[in-house]
Amino acid sequence: EGVSVTPQLLTTSPSYAVEPAAPTLATDTFGGWFKEPECINQWDFNEDEVVGPTTLYAKWIPNPVYHATFDTQIVGISVEPTSVNTIPAHFSRPADPVAPDNLGVFFAGWYKEAECLNVWNFASDEPTGDMTLFAKWSPKSFNISYVLNGGTLGAGAPSNYIFDEKDVALPIPTYEGHTFEGWFSSQDLGGSEEVTITRGSYGDKNFYAKWRINNYSVTFDTQGGTAVVPTTADFDTLVAAPTTLPTKSGYVFGGWFKDSACKQVWDFTSNRVQGDTIIYAKWLPIYTVTFN
Repeated sequence: EGVSVTPQLLTTSPSYAVEPAAPTLATDTFGGWFKEPECINQWDFNEDEVVGPTTLYAKWIPNPVYHATFDTQIVGISVEPTSVNTIPAHFSRPADPVAPDNLGVFFAGWYKEAECLNVWNFASDEPTGDMTLFAKWSPKSFNISYVLNGGTLGAGAPSNYIFDEKDVALPIPTYEGHTFEGWFSSQDLGGSEEVTITRGSYGDKNFYAKWRINNYSVTFDTQGGTAVVPTTADFDTLVAAPTTLPTKSGYVFGGWFKDSACKQVWDFTSNRVQGDTIIYAKWLPIYTVTFN
């Protein structure tokens, strides 16, 4: 059905039909031309003479049916079996099975044996009988993202991790003038600090950096004058000038400076604290003028 062969008109005697090209079916093998529909007596194109209107009947031999079952090797994950009876025989590739995230694996192909040594090629491999194909699973790689909140990471910080391979230590970022207080899995920096992605974890990870701004001491070196109470200031902030100026016998106070030689003025309106700081007092000597 659905396969046609061109009829022949014979005009000579004796008349012999010419054997046509063998018809084809995807699911059956052609078995020759026969004299009756039951395909009992085969027609011999070299010996059998056509003596009148003649119909020859094709014999079809059904191709063997091969069945394939798919063993996912994971309980709870199944793939429907399939079969084929075409020549050449090629199993249709089923949709790839998907493992849940908590298993931390991804599908890596169908193989001929449970040990997954030889991959099955659906385009070229032909079955020779019923068979079982086995799923291979490989450890999944998950992404690691860092929200640094102003900090920076050095080279070599891990950007992914492999499920169930090993513990992964989280890197230590840096931020000038700040102290790192840990990674947190929530954007509001709540919960407990995260220091390691432990073996067996799964899923992409986002980590948020928590920082504490450094507070530095600011000391006033009066260089022989009366003491001035020290203070503190956060990183990169201004420090207030002392409200009480120091005194020194025989000298007039000449301002606050960045260096003990009093060459660079400390400007309390613009100079910001970058670390522990000493500010130096400058003194101008008082001279006695006598009128004789």
